[in-house]
Amino acid sequence: PLVDEHLHALYTCVSLDARIEDISISVGAVRLASDELRTSRRFAQLLELLLEVGNFLNYHRTQGGAGGFRLASLNSLHVAPRATTDGRALLTHVAAMLAAADEHHHGSQLLAWADELPVLDDAARASFDAVHEELFDVHADVQHAYAYVCDTSLGANAVPDSARRRLAAARRTVAAA
Repeated sequence: PLVDEHLHALYTCVSLDARIEDISISVGAVRLASDELRTSRRFAQLLELLLEVGNFLNYHRTQGGAGGFRLASLNSLHVAPRATTDGRALLTHVAAMLAAADEHHHGSQLLAWADELPVLDDAARASFDAVHEELFDVHADVQHAYAYVCDTSLGANAVPDSARRRLAAARRTVAAA
């Protein structure tokens, strides 16, 4: 049993940098994509148009005249079928209308907003749940290894000081994340 504990502590020390780097890459891709979305002129125009469409459709309801909307609400437009003339979901119908308008006006290219966002594909592959789970696993592994290393009867003399210091630093870093 002590051999397993010792190997786990050493493996945690050795693999920690790579695991944190993987998490950092995913978080960095999402951060870059967020910055690109925030500064994209075409994406802002598309959102303004969707707000106008929503206000037009809800003119006589309490939702009409909204100054904004939550991006998560766009999911309901895609999933839930709406009463459109062609029987498609509302978001699909609006996208078809935008495509036709873009074709007719030849210059706005509003639907080409994703072309301004080269990092978006990388960010789309990053899963918040996967990053959260990996961070939780790293935290648990570091806590476990640190407890083993600090227990004088088990690993204090068997683990190099550099590994002990590395685990102590990692413990503080992961706890702050």
